[in-house]
Amino acid sequence: IMHISASSDLDLVRVQLREGFQRESAFEITNTLGFSSEVSRQLAGFRHGIEGSCIYRSDASINRAIDFDFDKYKLPDGNFDMKMIFDAGNQLGGAELLLLKRKHYERQQEYRLLWELDAIPADYIDVIAPLARQYCRKVDPNEWGA
Repeated sequence: IMHISASSDLDLVRVQLREGFQRESAFEITNTLGFSSEVSRQLAGFRHGIEGSCIYRSDASINRAIDFDFDKYKLPDGNFDMKMIFDAGNQLGGAELLLLKRKHYERQQEYRLLWELDAIPADYIDVIAPLARQYCRKVDPNEWGA
């Protein structure tokens, strides 16, 4: 999810994003809460979500001493319960861990929407949420720099 804010070099940012992502079109989410709510309704096992602007740093590492029992999250098949990622993240830095990004990408001004699920049923999830479109608008090619 990308957010482009007003800046003196906005045209340059748009061109860099278009070329960097190799896309000729874009859409803007105009109401992130409404959008993420509609998407979450389509996600089996949805627990909660988080949203926010990325935090850009030269050193993207987080160093904290934690007491974390990884074995507690081990499933019978040897894999780990995905809840472990959010629980460990909360101990390490909470939202900071999920929103942290290298300073090199700061020009993107990324805004993230994240959903936590009980389990992930496959390597990917196709989300069909047509009602989420009411919270979006198609970005005109002139705005996108096409």
